[in-house]
Amino acid sequence: MKLARLNKRLASTAILFLAVAPGAVAQGDFTLDLDFAPSAPETIRPPEVPDSIALTAPAYMNRDWMHLLRHRALNVKDTTVVWPNRFVDFVIRAYNWVDHTFNSFDPGYVSHTKSGKVRIVYDNWSDLQNFQPVNTMRLVVGSNMYPSIGLNVSYGIFSIGYTVDLPTLFSPITSSSHKKAEFGINWSRINAQIHLWDNQGDSRVRGVGKFSGIGSINEPYDGMKFRAYNLKAYYIFNHQRYSHSAAYNSSRIQKRSAGSWLAGINYYRYNVLFDLDALPESVKALQTYPWSRYHIKYSTYNVMGGYAFNWVLAKGLLFNSTILPGAGLTHTHTESSQGSELLAAFCGEVKVSLSYNYKRLFMNLTASANGNIFLSDNLVFASGIFSTRASFGLRF
Repeated sequence: MKLARLNKRLASTAILFLAVAPGAVAQGDFTLDLDFAPSAPETIRPPEVPDSIALTAPAYMNRDWMHLLRHRALNVKDTTVVWPNRFVDFVIRAYNWVDHTFNSFDPGYVSHTKSGKVRIVYDNWSDLQNFQPVNTMRLVVGSNMYPSIGLNVSYGIFSIGYTVDLPTLFSPITSSSHKKAEFGINWSRINAQIHLWDNQGDSRVRGVGKFSGIGSINEPYDGMKFRAYNLKAYYIFNHQRYSHSAAYNSSRIQKRSAGSWLAGINYYRYNVLFDLDALPESVKALQTYPWSRYHIKYSTYNVMGGYAFNWVLAKGLLFNSTILPGAGLTHTHTESSQGSELLAAFCGEVKVSLSYNYKRLFMNLTASANGNIFLSDNLVFASGIFSTRASFGLRF
């Protein structure tokens, strides 16, 4: 009703205006049409969609793995990547599942870094062998702390490294008598490592006698050859807050101090050969052994347990201390001079590290000692490996 009254008033006002306007009647041909009906709403048409798309996708939509690799955009965790075949796709999916299951952590304590790392390693290591047959004097033989240099490369959870004697790099005539290789798998829950040590001579007699102290004798001795393989893996119980990789592999950043109990297995395979006829004359004067050569080849299987702690001293600065004692069984091989035996064995590992991270750069200082011992009816044998290392690297 109100709208109709308003329309009538507007019409009356318009007619009155035309009536009084000069010349309005004289013209006689003026008409005015007023439409007061509500206007229809404007129709919005949807955009037209073509019934086909171009066969060539833009470059940013290309998910082929080779294309992404060339453009440095390949990420194995990207589920849209098209891999070359089903087998590779299965391997990548399995890797991502394992990584998700075993590599989770609390972001309040631990943070990610870039997946790739390369580092230059300056390593010093030596081995020490305690050889004591029944009714003879103890013989302690060890190598000097030899400097070596090498390279360690890691990507994701995998790492591999190799070092050689530093003096041999500057002397093409001298062959390397010390070698060390390592391979590692580093998850948040599980840390696993494989080591190889090789010492082909160039050692020294450090001690002789049942009660003589190490260092009482320091005679050159090239009659010992030593090679050892080690496989160890341990579970990290507080893996959400403690990162072992942050201290020893620089694949994580420890943001707050935390520690964890560790438990795992340790396998060693030793091969040690003593040429007793090559002992220094000063040693032969003290003890004459009934063998000209003595071969010790054995495998040891140990269960280990211990504790590790990360102290965050400042932003990017981390100190770690780890201790892992263990016990198990040793099996001497038939090639050994004492024959095949199954014996009780004990082992242990102690190590510390100091690491610093600054953006993509990192450096690390570590010191470690690990060894094992077994006792038989006719022999007591202990072996230890000592190492110090300095490394500097870059993440990519």
